[in-house]
Amino acid sequence: VLFDRKTKTFQDSVETIYQRLKQNGFQSSVIAGILGNMHVESGFSPEAESPDGSIGLLQWERSRKQDLIQTFPDTWNTIDSQLDFLFMEADSSSPYADERFVQFVDLCKRDSSGTPEYYSDLFQALIERNASYDHMPDASTPLRASLKRFSPIPNAYDSRYYFDAPRRRNYSRIYADCIALREADEQAAD
Repeated sequence: VLFDRKTKTFQDSVETIYQRLKQNGFQSSVIAGILGNMHVESGFSPEAESPDGSIGLLQWERSRKQDLIQTFPDTWNTIDSQLDFLFMEADSSSPYADERFVQFVDLCKRDSSGTPEYYSDLFQALIERNASYDHMPDASTPLRASLKRFSPIPNAYDSRYYFDAPRRRNYSRIYADCIALREADEQAAD
């Protein structure tokens, strides 16, 4: 995690994302959960592209990917355009509203007292929607990835077992700690 402990700021792209999420009303623990997922999905690169063709900060795919590119044909691969599209997906009145993203925002607004790990799980289940199982995968489960990339702790939102959940939760906790340092410094300055 690229966080300057002296200035209490994140590296450029992460700082931009943090500021935009905060400006759009997301609470610190929710922001940390989102940042943890973005860290794993794209390393905060808006130009990231996976072998399956998913693109951007959140690895948009299929119709969501096409909508992003059609909405921002010349700038789809910038942080600002992808965040603008993300907020469009979260807006129930937008033509690009994504039902699950609207649900995520609604749940976060109703209760933002959860842990960063909880919001990481919520984001992973509703937004990322990657590989998951009803039970903890074992050697008999047909996987394209190592079992080490699953957590024995089920998702806090839907009790499923998700790919890369341990990394997402871990990064979410680290981002939460950085945000807490930043907020303590801001409060001390007031």
